[in-house]
Amino acid sequence: MTRNDGRKAAQGFAFVLMVLVGVTEQASAASMASLLAGGSITCGNLTFTNFRGFSSVASGGAIAPTAAEIFVNPDAGNCNTLNPGPGILIQSAGWNVNAGETMDTAFTFDVLAPYPVIKDARLGLLSFDAQDGGQIHVDESIFDENNNFIQSLSVDTLIGPITDSHTFSGVYARLTVNKDIALEGHTGSASVSTLTQNFSQVPEPMTLGWTVMALVG
Repeated sequence: MTRNDGRKAAQGFAFVLMVLVGVTEQASAASMASLLAGGSITCGNLTFTNFRGFSSVASGGAIAPTAAEIFVNPDAGNCNTLNPGPGILIQSAGWNVNAGETMDTAFTFDVLAPYPVIKDARLGLLSFDAQDGGQIHVDESIFDENNNFIQSLSVDTLIGPITDSHTFSGVYARLTVNKDIALEGHTGSASVSTLTQNFSQVPEPMTLGWTVMALVG
């Protein structure tokens, strides 16, 4: 298969993904291109918005996915949970490298809640493959609404872990996430099609109030 054939296959996958997600998620998924143009994703009480700073580059013959070939979907199974909490699935058929190839995709987005309820962040590799030394490495840094650093998370198929989570020292209503997705073929190959991003929460004030009243009663 040539690189052009691979790009056509990726575009075909992207179209099918949009159709399937549109059916299962009631068209709430979005391409990175539409999010960069001002779109947003909602999952439970969280809104993922203000996507910016996008870059996607490759070397050694690999072809990095464009913003139109990356999709962000609500993590439907967790939109109404406190732990692991609402989140998103970040997906693309274009994240794959062979021996001697590298690829890097980076972007920034904000996470908004109606109240200060976000207490931790979770990052994971859901669908991936790394062979013969191929490596997938994802880093992210999280900041509060005043641009103060809160926490960093990292997953790596060579040195581990493939899921990472950290509890914050406080609770937040607004976060900024800087994410970097890197693939290196080394002497083998690596591919990833789905990343997970979730934010655990404490009960919202009204929910907590009803819980206290029930316990008192």
